[in-house]
Amino acid sequence: VDFVQSLTRVSLVELCAKTPRVFSLTKIVETAHVNMRRIRIVWSRIWAVLSDYFIDVGLSENLSVAMYAVDSLRQLAMKFLEHDELANYTFQNEFLRPFVIVMRRSTSSEIRELIIRCVSQFVLARVENVKSGWKSLFMVFKTAASDSSAALVALAFETIEKVVREYFEHITGTETSTFTDCVNCLIAFANSPLTEVSLNAISFLQFCGTKLGEGKVGELQAPEDADIGAVLESHKIKPLDGQPEASTEPTSGSSAPGETAPLSARSDKLFTDKDVDVYFWFPLLAGLSELTFDGREAIRQRARKSLFDILQFHGHTFSVEFWNRIFESVLFPIFDNLSQKATIDTWLFETCSECLHDAIDLFVNFFSVVKSIFPKMLQLLIGFMSRGHKDVSPIGAAALFKLLQDLGG
Repeated sequence: VDFVQSLTRVSLVELCAKTPRVFSLTKIVETAHVNMRRIRIVWSRIWAVLSDYFIDVGLSENLSVAMYAVDSLRQLAMKFLEHDELANYTFQNEFLRPFVIVMRRSTSSEIRELIIRCVSQFVLARVENVKSGWKSLFMVFKTAASDSSAALVALAFETIEKVVREYFEHITGTETSTFTDCVNCLIAFANSPLTEVSLNAISFLQFCGTKLGEGKVGELQAPEDADIGAVLESHKIKPLDGQPEASTEPTSGSSAPGETAPLSARSDKLFTDKDVDVYFWFPLLAGLSELTFDGREAIRQRARKSLFDILQFHGHTFSVEFWNRIFESVLFPIFDNLSQKATIDTWLFETCSECLHDAIDLFVNFFSVVKSIFPKMLQLLIGFMSRGHKDVSPIGAAALFKLLQDLGG
C-alpha cells in the first residue's frame, strides 16, 4: 500500500509536467494487475488509493493523458473481470466506481465516448462474471442517457439493448435489487430526445415488467441500505391513508365484476403493499406513468399502452392494498395534469381520454379487489364533467356512462 501511494505521487508529478510522461502510469497498471489476487483486505486498501488516482488522471485537462488513463482502467477491468466475484463480496462495484465518477464529471465529449466504448467492450466480453458491478455499469449508462451528444446516447443504448435482451438473467443473478437499477437506466433512456431510443426503452420497460410479474427476477430482496421512503418520494408515491376493507385475494383479469377468481397459473406470486414489492414495482410503473406526459405523441402512446398492458396482464397478482397504491400514486396522477393546465391542448385529446378509458377497463376487470376506490373514481369523472369546458365535460360524461354500463353488464 505504501509503495502504491508513492508510485501514484510520482506519476502525478510526471503527468503534470510540461511534457507529460506515462512511465509510472504504465507501471501502476502492471502493479495493480499483479496485486489483484492478494487477500481482500489488502487489495481493497490498494484499490482505494488507485481509484482516487485514476479519477484524478481521468479528469485531467490534458486530453491525451485522460484518455490514456481511461484506457488503462479498461485494461484493468478486463483483467479483473476474468475472475468470479466471491460470495457476499461486492468489490466489483467499488472497482468500477472511477468510470462512474469520470463519466459524470468530465466535460470532454471524447472522454465520455471513450468510457462508453470501454465499458461496453468489457461488459459484453465478461458478462457472465459481472456480479455487483452491474450497479456501477447502469450508473454509467444512465449518465450517458442524458448526454448532449445524440451519437453518444445511441451508442450507449446499443449496449443496454443487447444486455437486457440477451443477458437479463445475469443482471439479477447475484442481487435482485439490480433490477431497479436497470429500470431506472431504461427510464432515463426513455426520456432521451431520440424518439427511436425512447420507444425501444419503453418496450424494454414492458419486458422488465413481464419478467417481474412472472416471478423471473428471482426472490425479491431490497438492499439492506435501501431507503424505501426515498424511493416513494422520488416517484411522488403517496402513502396510503389506511387499509381498505376488502379481500386481499388476487383476481384474474377474466373475472366478471364482483367475482373473485383463483390466482392464474402464470404466476404463484402475490404482490402486496410490503416495502420490498413497492421497491421493485413502483419505479417501473411510476416511470411509465410520467412518460404519458411526454411532449411526443408516439412516446405518450407507447408508454400508455405499456403501462396498462402490464397492469391488465399481471393485475391478478396484486393484493387490494397494492392496487389501492397503484391507483393513488400511478393512475390518478395522470389526470392531475389536466387540472394544472390553464388551456386545453393536444395532450387531452390524444392521451388523456384514452388513459381514462383504459383506467375504467382496469377498474371494471378487477372490480372485486378495487371496489373500495369507487368513490374516488366517481370523483375523478365528476371533476371532468364539472370543468365546464365544451370538450372536457363530454369526455367525463362518456367515461361515466362507460363505467356504469360495464359494471352493470
